Amino acid sequence: MLRHLLFVSIFYMNFFSVGYLSAADTEIFICKTEKATGFKVGEDGRTWKSVDFSTETTYLIRPAKDGETSNDVWQGKTPYVVVPMGGSFPEYVCPKGFGGYFIGETFVLSELRCDGIGEFVFNKENSRFISSYMAGFINSRSGEIQNKGDTPAVFLGSCARI
Repeated sequence: MLRHLLFVSIFYMNFFSVGYLSAADTEIFICKTEKATGFKVGEDGRTWKSVDFSTETTYLIRPAKDGETSNDVWQGKTPYVVVPMGGSFPEYVCPKGFGGYFIGETFVLSELRCDGIGEFVFNKENSRFISSYMAGFINSRSGEIQNKGDTPAVFLGSCARI
């Protein structure tokens, strides 16, 4: 735990010192996957089976830098991106920033909705996220040999503000 806190502290200091963003008007979160499940193609390359996946993935949710989103300002909101720790490119882009979503008849201000290789949704009120990777199953016809790297999956986890 101490190593984790030290890493986060050093990362936080370095992130702001290189001028990516101002601490006064942004929020940054570190997110850890806790559960991961989905489907993978069987040994024959034609059938699918359910499987649990690794939960080692950690993400950083941060404000987008110039050029990382196609829409830098949406109704005055700060766009965000979701980047795997250690990665240099966003997996998900959140051009609308936090808030302003209807869920049924409830208006939610604390949610971040992102698109990319799937979908990533984060609620900062309860610090939970859910994400999906949708490629695979629909990319081939029934009975065809499927690429074994395409494994549709759903990931659950929690985040902490840094």
